[in-house]
Amino acid sequence: MAILAACLSACSGSGSGDAGRRDAAATASGEQASAMTAGNDQRMRAAGGGHGGHLDGGVDSKPGKGHDHEGISEDTSRGLKGRDRDGNGIRDDIDQLIAQKFSPTPEVKRAAEQKARALQAMMEASTKATVHKAVYELGRSTACIFKVIPENNAQDAKIRQAISQEIEAYTANTRERLLKYMDSNRLAGGGYFSQPPEPVCD
Repeated sequence: MAILAACLSACSGSGSGDAGRRDAAATASGEQASAMTAGNDQRMRAAGGGHGGHLDGGVDSKPGKGHDHEGISEDTSRGLKGRDRDGNGIRDDIDQLIAQKFSPTPEVKRAAEQKARALQAMMEASTKATVHKAVYELGRSTACIFKVIPENNAQDAKIRQAISQEIEAYTANTRERLLKYMDSNRLAGGGYFSQPPEPVCD
């Protein structure tokens, strides 16, 4: 999505000064391009049947309960928010996803949670002001992921990509959520987004 590309300037690298930022941006650009390609493939499947086959009518027959995907009971209920029983700003199924796949260290878990909140805020944003604030927070979350997973080896790149790609796919996992997320991306078009200053992690 365009919004993810706009967040690339938020990434910081292991080098120093402008050269380090350029190296980080190049690394991030390659990773994000792969993530966007895979994410777009998932969204194309969603348009014709869903992330898990539940988007044809927008929701499951039982509100609030979706199908099991990799052992995660995906929330395909009506509305943008879904279930958040602990009130931490992250849907319960995405909390489960993060706990299961993106919690090798407390720092990585917190960075993934920050990404999830930023993506949810982006999906819910309905004005240019709220979209631009959400874009800024997405930039911070991307920079935070690079801060806690800083290496440029293939394994770390794969983890960084998976965090953004999979949480994004879960966030926009019904027709209603997907269409709203796309609307928010359109609202963000043409904006200029600068690199967020420290602290980038919540």
